[in-house]
Amino acid sequence: MATYTKNWVRNAPQYDCRPYGNYTELLAELEFDASGELVNFEGAVTPAPTDVLIPIEMPAGFAFSDATAIISDAAGQAATITVGHAYVDGVDDAAHPEGTATIFSAAVALDTAARIRTPAPTAIIPFPKRASMVVTIAGVQIASACKVQIAIRGVLTGSGNLPD
Repeated sequence: MATYTKNWVRNAPQYDCRPYGNYTELLAELEFDASGELVNFEGAVTPAPTDVLIPIEMPAGFAFSDATAIISDAAGQAATITVGHAYVDGVDDAAHPEGTATIFSAAVALDTAARIRTPAPTAIIPFPKRASMVVTIAGVQIASACKVQIAIRGVLTGSGNLPD
């Protein structure tokens, strides 16, 4: 399993983390060219099943409330992705455990153009520290043009305003 990070992931524009919070939407984009190679990621990469993609980072204090996956260019084969999070420092948190399917509880199929919302309600808990969105390729390797946008919505509560 390899891990690939989108170019400029740590410098992507985001609202600042004021302690009173901001409701915001962060946008993660995955685009594959006609050969299945990722566009705007580190190096020329054609991810295989079980490879992990990191399209965005979410700031400490981000309280995730909803997400939508928009498949505007379908992959044309039985490719799927799982969408979760992992902490940037590599240390898990018991109150908000990391995982490969914490944002979408079920795999997202890429074979048909669609708009898919998070299927199951979850408690809104702010990330206690900076977290990367992790997208894992599943099913078959993507071998055609495909575009997926994942809009994740929540409140920027500020990292200094987290519950104990």
